[in-house]
Amino acid sequence: MAETEPLFALEAGMAALKWLVAGYGYEVTAEDVRSAYSYTLEAAETADCKPETFVRIRTLVAEEVAGDRFVTKVLGPILGF
Repeated sequence: MAETEPLFALEAGMAALKWLVAGYGYEVTAEDVRSAYSYTLEAAETADCKPETFVRIRTLVAEEVAGDRFVTKVLGPILGF
């Protein structure tokens, strides 16, 4: 979908990241988080809005309070935390 419907794919990726940040998911791995992040940015690049999407992701992850802040631990180095 990142190639044919990039805005849909971008928002689907943002939704996935939102729920991961909220602590939902069963046996979520670091690879799951990295995949959601990279596919979202891939769609954003196709939609020509990668910088804005990066800021949205960074803001979302910065607000993580669930559990041990797993998403922050995984994406923190990439996002500059």
